[in-house]
Amino acid sequence: MHNRLCIDRNHRARCPSKVEQGALDTMTTAVESLPARIREARTAVKMTAADLAAQLGVHRNTVLNYENGSTEPPTSQLLRIGQLLGCGLLDLLGLGAPQPAPRFAFRANKPAQRRPEVLATARRLLRTYQEIEELLEAPLQDRLPRRQLDMPSSRQVEVIAEEVRELCGLAEVGPASIVQALESIGVRGRLYRFDEPGLDGLSVQQGGMSLILLNQAQPRVERVLFSAAHELGHLVLHQQLFADADSDGEDEQVEKEADQFAAALLVPESKLLDHWQADRLARAPLVHALIALKEVFPVSVWCLVRRVQELGLVGEVDYARLTADIKHLLGIPRAQRTRKQDLEPAPLPPAELQVPTRFSRLVRLAYVGDVIGVAKVAELLEVPVDEAKEVVARWVRPY
Repeated sequence: MHNRLCIDRNHRARCPSKVEQGALDTMTTAVESLPARIREARTAVKMTAADLAAQLGVHRNTVLNYENGSTEPPTSQLLRIGQLLGCGLLDLLGLGAPQPAPRFAFRANKPAQRRPEVLATARRLLRTYQEIEELLEAPLQDRLPRRQLDMPSSRQVEVIAEEVRELCGLAEVGPASIVQALESIGVRGRLYRFDEPGLDGLSVQQGGMSLILLNQAQPRVERVLFSAAHELGHLVLHQQLFADADSDGEDEQVEKEADQFAAALLVPESKLLDHWQADRLARAPLVHALIALKEVFPVSVWCLVRRVQELGLVGEVDYARLTADIKHLLGIPRAQRTRKQDLEPAPLPPAELQVPTRFSRLVRLAYVGDVIGVAKVAELLEVPVDEAKEVVARWVRPY
């Protein structure tokens, strides 16, 4: 009997069960596909092998060896690669759910768009959002209307913006709550501090998920609101940006259409015409008409001047004169060089912006429901563990 047991044990060691063999096959496939997945993850965020090597602290050839399969990265290095490329270890090993490559669109200048760190951050934030939704089985319902039009007219953009405005309830909650309105149609929103000059916001899609990231470092609430509406314009009007791997979102016409959509979404035509006529704003100097409109529409005066022009309420605008008038109102010397976004009469206070909270609420619910622990909270919120301990202590502290 004893000898029989020993033989059986040896036999099992030499001949794995079907379950064990399946696991071995999966791991073997994961290891074999690892080089290609590292390369795919790197190119998805437009990072060069040299860039990745520099951040890893290794030679470029080391990264190339990882990607051609001649060298297998140690686990610690693989974890670091995943962090730098905005994906997880399971993604690199091919053990997670298959995902298409992320696609991006921007409201930013060209140099900022080329920064792979920005793309990797957007990819990581979308992945963590997806992870917490899956843990709680709480996905957003995708109700985002998508209109694939070739060179839409201004009237078409106007009509589509009004449709989206009604669908997401922006008319009821107001522009300052635009992120919450976006969530009602399945678009996730987050504020994130990007120290990238010229980067106001970006949108990213992966699979069936959409996320708009807004730069928390932007000092003007008005610009944050317009950026959110602009990125929504890309998601609604420009699905080609998220389908074409070579698209960089820099097409001038595409940006113009997104701007038209944003202005129409934030300042609806009918309401603007009503106030323009009821308040007899055509009789007032343009700068004062714009300030009066801003009391009704909490957006930038530059968005408002765009709208009154688009709707034919004013003729050709003398921007040099308008800029001088705004400087005078703000007490800025006429000769002083000033950025356009800094010329904002009656700027909205930072507290006016309704900060998106859904992601942090989901993390809290996962913790208090014993779905995740403190270490996972720290990972998802991107804070040190000690800070995460303080956060969860506030969550469970009795009132």
